[in-house]
Amino acid sequence: LRTRGELLLHSRSAHRLFYGRRKDQKQGIAPVIGLVRFALNVNQIFELAAKDDPYADAALLDIEEKMQEAGRVLRNNIKALEELLSDMDGISIKYNGSVEPVVVPLEFKTTYGFLAAKLLNQYDKLVRLGQTAKHVGLFTEDDWARIVRHSGRVVRNVFQASTQYRSAGASRNDIAANN
Repeated sequence: LRTRGELLLHSRSAHRLFYGRRKDQKQGIAPVIGLVRFALNVNQIFELAAKDDPYADAALLDIEEKMQEAGRVLRNNIKALEELLSDMDGISIKYNGSVEPVVVPLEFKTTYGFLAAKLLNQYDKLVRLGQTAKHVGLFTEDDWARIVRHSGRVVRNVFQASTQYRSAGASRNDIAANN
């Protein structure tokens, strides 16, 4: 059985983070691991963990911890921006949304892909809230850098964590036997 879904993205920042960016040595551009590459990488780590690789287990635990921390950061920042926008004394503001949001299909082999899609959705919401707060004069460029850009780095760090593991070919029995 496979679970399929869709993710609605309003911001260009979140859309770019869905696909990531390829490395270009000629132009000196570093790669950005997006949700798509993250899901592929985590699938490989998950398969190695299923084949008894204890280091793959450790890598998955590290990714989970990073995901939980990123979720906390995003939730706190979203809450702060929602409170900022709600404190307009008699003015009701709806936050920015694209007139033509992008719908991207989701189909992942592991739960990590869907959890990462949830993070990306939260980031998209944060970007929209930040853009709205900037538009109505409640948010400066310094605020943007401190909150929105920092949150983007946190999400990218989660995605990047999926590239850190390389199989050593060890099994739990090897570890138990001290090989």
